[in-house]
Amino acid sequence: MAEANEILGNKTMRKRGMTSNWRAAAALTAVLSVLGPTAALSDTAIKVTVTDGSGAVGGATVTITDKAGNQVGTGTTAADGTYRSLYIGDNSGQEFTVTVVNGGKTTTATAEPTGGKTRIPVTVEGGSAAAVGNDPFVEKIAQASGFVGGDVSVGRGRISTPRYLGLEFGGLISTVQWVDTDDDSTFNEASVSGGAFLDTKVLGGYAYLYGKASRATAEINQEFAQLDPAGNDLLIPGTGSGVNGAGFNLTGAGNLNGITNARFDRSIDEEMFEAKFGAVFPCECGFVTPFVGVRYGMLESRTRFSGMVPGFSRDFAYDTHVDVDTFGVFTGLRAEARFPKSIDPTGLFGYYVEGHAAADFNDAEGRDMLSFTGFADQSIAIENDDTTFSGDLGAGLTVGNGPFTVSLGAKYKRWGNVPIVSRDGVGPSRLELEEADIFAVNLGIRYSF
Repeated sequence: MAEANEILGNKTMRKRGMTSNWRAAAALTAVLSVLGPTAALSDTAIKVTVTDGSGAVGGATVTITDKAGNQVGTGTTAADGTYRSLYIGDNSGQEFTVTVVNGGKTTTATAEPTGGKTRIPVTVEGGSAAAVGNDPFVEKIAQASGFVGGDVSVGRGRISTPRYLGLEFGGLISTVQWVDTDDDSTFNEASVSGGAFLDTKVLGGYAYLYGKASRATAEINQEFAQLDPAGNDLLIPGTGSGVNGAGFNLTGAGNLNGITNARFDRSIDEEMFEAKFGAVFPCECGFVTPFVGVRYGMLESRTRFSGMVPGFSRDFAYDTHVDVDTFGVFTGLRAEARFPKSIDPTGLFGYYVEGHAAADFNDAEGRDMLSFTGFADQSIAIENDDTTFSGDLGAGLTVGNGPFTVSLGAKYKRWGNVPIVSRDGVGPSRLELEEADIFAVNLGIRYSF
């Protein structure tokens, strides 16, 4: 192999106190964030039901106003005689007026809802009764002023991994990057989140701010019983640093260059902090919540491949450490609904679908190192600034109609900034950012207060 001509100077690796950063940011998020889009289900909904002697009255006009005369909602009753209007805000002590027009006559009633649970009798001309109260779907976290929550995810993933070593026969390189390492990894993720509703509307939706802090880890551990060059020369490419930066060639003569006790280990640890702005749009059976946001992440990647060549009494080890700082923008949507009463008469169960896509601007830097028995260790600085794309898509079930709500679902996660280093023994080590595909199940809990 040709000698590497360029010797790159040392570049000190960044040291991060990721654990302390995680704790501080998570605590700050939990303290400052008090209500998020899932908790949009928590605020008071006024439900009007109009009936007459023959049953439900559809097409009746309903108008709801607060004490100051501001219109909270207006519309007509559906075929089942119901109309719903969601009022988001601090409704403690407020007084509402419900006006139902049926057959050209108007009747008015007022009351002070307490968590939306107070039912107000209303007389309807030509009918038997009407009532105002909280929609059961909303009542499950009635009149919340805030919430704290958390999620955990466990799964498996396909993560881009480096390839190592090479083979040479008759003075010609026959295989570059000979050893293909395993890309099947474990995956774990945990997060805390919260937010706050704003006293404003955006395009008719109820605006909110939301914060989230999460930590995701992935790990691969692989052992090789034996790696046999099968008579070829074994190439151990260098990092491009130092006198032996091109690497080493162990001849295949006598089949002495077989590798034993080879092992590959890889770990990825990412902390991500998100802030987003969105709006909640209530519909007949649930809510739709579009959002946009910004995020900052810190990813650490640690990779090691090592082995022994007993026939030459040599050991080798590649160690690669990379840190990636990420600033990104994202957009997404969450939709949540309840099951019809014909399926779930208890009103406890619902379902959700959510997803988001992000463009990330990455600053990656680190060191690639090679140790080989009898020679000085090699170490070279590596870096890459690149734009990548990530996202996720999930769906699941929700359970609860009180302050606690539990969700259970599955998700797909696209991880776009996984560091990969390659070596060819000609030039210095090269750093790229590749993709990973993750499939996981997740469990979440929310407490509203």
